[in-house]
Amino acid sequence: MESIEENGLDAEINVYPNPYENSITIVLNDSEELVNAIFYTLNGNRILTSIKNTIETTNISSRVYFLRVQTKKGIFNKKVVKK
Repeated sequence: MESIEENGLDAEINVYPNPYENSITIVLNDSEELVNAIFYTLNGNRILTSIKNTIETTNISSRVYFLRVQTKKGIFNKKVVKK
């Protein structure tokens, strides 16, 4: 699997809002397909996994997370903040 720098996914994926409160949305370019999205703590602990583009996060604490978005073209990592 290629990294985001190698495959240009940063231009094809948008995550908003950031910071967010109860849900976050992943918008993909028309040619992309979401495989999964995983929230990790800064320590690397997996907190939540989803296969949906809009993810409800009411059951996780307010803090900074890494969001790992996997598509058929590769992996995109983004730091996100839950208020």
